[in-house]
Amino acid sequence: MIKTIQEQNRKASLNNSILADVTSASGNKINAYSAGESREVRLIAPYGVIWLPPVGTVAEIIKNWGRDKHAVAIGVISEDKGISPGECLLYSQGGAKIYMKNDGSVILNDSVQITKDGSSIVLNGNNEVARKGDTVEVNVPGVGTCTGTITSGSSVVKVG
Repeated sequence: MIKTIQEQNRKASLNNSILADVTSASGNKINAYSAGESREVRLIAPYGVIWLPPVGTVAEIIKNWGRDKHAVAIGVISEDKGISPGECLLYSQGGAKIYMKNDGSVILNDSVQITKDGSSIVLNGNNEVARKGDTVEVNVPGVGTCTGTITSGSSVVKVG
């Protein structure tokens, strides 16, 4: 029993994590510096998510068995983006964003909002968009307001 506890304590002392500044990033690995340099650290992410942190961010690196060759980066220190618990925000350094809200809606790049059921899509604030089959009112100069149904779609805007 004592030998087992000692073995567990020895293994625990070899598995540790550090916060390190990302110094370079390429492919699916980073180099980072804390008390020393960690090289070619593999990046860990949920399935379907690929990430590559920019230089200057702070990454959490786990060193398994105390060796750099077994080290993995599990994430970076997040900035406060003002999201609520349960929400998810994916963003790139270039400014692209996908914000998944608790009400089920999705906001793309702060300019397109899609409701949970897809029944409403708001572009650039509150500009209304009409679709094929929608009833619309059109003000025709010299005639007045006319009501009708859109019978053909746009060659510019597509809905799948």
